[in-house]
Amino acid sequence: MSTTGPNPSSPPPRRQQFLKGTWKNRNKIFFGAFIVYTAASYLIQWRRQVALNTIRPNTVLHWRITDGSIVEATTGSTLAKKLSRAFEPGAEKTKVSTLYEIIRAIKLAKDDDRIVGIMANMSSSSAAQSQANRGASLGMAQVQELRDAIKEFTEAKKAKLGEDKVKMIAFTDTFGTCRVCCFGGRGYQVAMAGGVGAIHFGVPRENFILWLDWWDLFVLLPRLGLRQGVRTADRLCSSDLRSEARKEYKSVVSTFTETNLPAPQRENLDAILTTFNTKMLSDIAESRRGALGEHQAASALARLVHLGPFLAEQAEQAGLIDGRLYNRQCGALVAANGAMGLTHYQRVKEIERKREVERRGPSIVVGIVYLVGTIRRGGGTFGANSVVNALREAASDQTVDAIVLRIDSGGGDVVASDTIADAVKFVKEKGIPIVASFGNTSASGGYYISTHCDRILASPSTLTGSIGVAALRPFISDEFFKWAGVNVEQIFKGSKSQSPFHDLTGDELVRYRRQVDAMYADFTGRVADGRHMDPAKVEEIARGKIWAASDAAQVGLIDELGGTYRAIHVAAELGLEKLKAMRAEVLGVERKTEKAHAENGVVAVASPRKLHVLPALLPEEVGEIKVKTFPAPKPFLQRLAEASRNEEADAMADAWVRDKALRVGTRLLAFALRGELEKSLGIEEEVVEVPRLEIEELRIR
Repeated sequence: MSTTGPNPSSPPPRRQQFLKGTWKNRNKIFFGAFIVYTAASYLIQWRRQVALNTIRPNTVLHWRITDGSIVEATTGSTLAKKLSRAFEPGAEKTKVSTLYEIIRAIKLAKDDDRIVGIMANMSSSSAAQSQANRGASLGMAQVQELRDAIKEFTEAKKAKLGEDKVKMIAFTDTFGTCRVCCFGGRGYQVAMAGGVGAIHFGVPRENFILWLDWWDLFVLLPRLGLRQGVRTADRLCSSDLRSEARKEYKSVVSTFTETNLPAPQRENLDAILTTFNTKMLSDIAESRRGALGEHQAASALARLVHLGPFLAEQAEQAGLIDGRLYNRQCGALVAANGAMGLTHYQRVKEIERKREVERRGPSIVVGIVYLVGTIRRGGGTFGANSVVNALREAASDQTVDAIVLRIDSGGGDVVASDTIADAVKFVKEKGIPIVASFGNTSASGGYYISTHCDRILASPSTLTGSIGVAALRPFISDEFFKWAGVNVEQIFKGSKSQSPFHDLTGDELVRYRRQVDAMYADFTGRVADGRHMDPAKVEEIARGKIWAASDAAQVGLIDELGGTYRAIHVAAELGLEKLKAMRAEVLGVERKTEKAHAENGVVAVASPRKLHVLPALLPEEVGEIKVKTFPAPKPFLQRLAEASRNEEADAMADAWVRDKALRVGTRLLAFALRGELEKSLGIEEEVVEVPRLEIEELRIR
C-alpha cells in the first residue's frame, strides 16, 4: 500500500490564500479600517451634537445654581485650580457664568417660542465646593436683577402660551447661604423635606431674616472683635490710632475707633434696611399672593417675618412654598420634561443669532470693562493699572461704539481711584460714550470713578454714595518700647509725619486734617462737575452718607434704575447717536467740499475719515448689540512675553507705533487714490481732505 503526498503544483487551499492575501495587504486593510472607523465615529458624534444643539418645541431650560456659579466677571482659571477641582472628592462641576450671560440667556428664551419654562435647582453642592466658593454668593442687587428678568420671562410666556402651559419649577434642599430666591410669578416651588429653608418665586421671608442677621453681624460683631483687638493691642503695646473722617456718616473708621455705632451712622443704616425691607416684602407679596391670599399677602408676610426660620413642612403650611421634594425626585422631573441646560441653550442660541445678524447687517458694538472688589494700585485682575489698560484698549478699538464700566466695589485707595477716573475722562475725550453700571455696591471710590460717565445706572438694591474721605494712621508710642526694653533712636531730616513711632501734633496734625479736607472738597467738586449739580446740594447729600439706589435716583446721584442688561442697551443707544452725529458731520463737510469743487470744476474724492471711521450702513434704531469684554483674552505666549517686560511702558510704545502707522498708511492710501483719480481725469488742482479723528495717547498720572 502506497501513500501519496500533496501535489506541489496544486493550488493552495482558499483559507491559506485568504490569510496570505490579508497579511500581504495588511497596511491597506488597517488604513481602510481606520478611515471607516474615524468616519463612523465622526458621523455618530456629529449626529449626537446636532441632536444636542437642536432646540425642540416645548423645551424646558434646566438651570443649576450654586454658590459661585454666577459671578460679575470671570477671572480665568489656572491649571492648578482646574486640577484641584477635578480631583476634589464629591465636588460638583458647575459651569461659571457671568451675570450678564445668564440674564441675556433668559431674555433670549423669553422671545423663543420653543421654550416653555425654567427649572432651577438651587440645592447646595459639596462641602468642599462650598468652602472653595465661600463669599461667592450673589448680593441683593444681583438677585433683584435676576428676579426681574425671570419675572419678565414668566409674564411674557403666560401671555403668549397661557398659564397652564408655562412650567416654572424651583428646587432646593435648604436655603443656607444661597440667596438666589429670585423667581417672580407663581409656579411649582419645592423645598427638601426636613430643610430649614423654603423655596418660592421671590425673596423668601426667612432668607430675608438671615439677610438682616448678616447685616447685624456685619455691623456689630466685627466692630466688637476689632474694637477689642485694638483695645488689647493698646494695653499690650501702647498702640493708638489717629483717624479722620469726612463727614459724620463716613463709618469705615468707626470700626476701629468707636465703642458704639454713632447716631448718624445708625440712622443711615436703619434707613437703608427699611428701604430694602419694604422692597423685599413688596416683591414677596406680589409673587406669593396666590398662596398667601390675593389681598392678605402683605399682612401675612408682616406677621410671618417675625416667626422664622421655618422647616419645610411649616413653610408649606404657611404658604411660602408649594411642595416638598428630594433631589432624586427633582432629577426625575428634569428627565421627564426633556430639559436643556441654560448655559448650553445660550451657546446654541448665540450661534443662531450670529447667523441672523450676518444676514441683517451691521450691529452696535459695546465694550464692557469690569471693576470688582477693593480698588487698589498696581496690576492684578482688577488693579488700577489693569482697569486703565482695559479702558484704553476698549477706547482704541475702532469697532467699539460705546463702553460700559461695570463697578461692584465699596471703594479703596484714593490714588488708584483717581487713576481710573482719569482713564474715564480719556475715554470721553476720545468721543466714545461711557456708561457706569453699579452692581451690589458702588460707593466711595467706586462712585468717585463714575462721576464723569455719560450715564449712571444701578439696581434698586445697590448701595452707593458714601461721598466722603476717611484716613486711618496707627502709631506706636514710647511706652511700648520701654515695656519691651528696646530703645529706638530716631533721626529726621524733614517731617516726622510718616514715622509709625510718632503721633501727629501741632502743625503736623493741622496739615494732616487740611489734606483730608482737600480730598473731601475734591470729591464733592467732582460730583458737582460730573453730575451738573449745585455744590450746596452735593454737600447736603454727601457727608459720607450711604444711599440705596432707589433713593439715590431721587436726589440725582444716578440717572436710571437698571442692571447690566439695561446699561448695555443705554450705551448702545448713546453709541448709535454718536455715529449718526458723526455721519451728519461728515456728510455736511463733504457736501460743502463737493459744492466748492463743483464751483471750481473739480471732482472731489471721499475723505479717509469717511472711508475708515464710519460704517457703510447705520441702523435706524438699536437692534442687535454685540458685547466685547476688555481686556480681550490674549494667547499664552503673548501673556508670557508681556509678563517678562515693562508692560505699561511697552504698551504705551506699541500704541504710539500703531497710531503713527495708521496715520501714515491712511494718508498714503488717500494720496494714491487721489493721484490715480486726478491722473485719469486730467485734474491738476489739489483736492481738500476732511481732517480725520486723531488717536491720542493716555498719560497715567
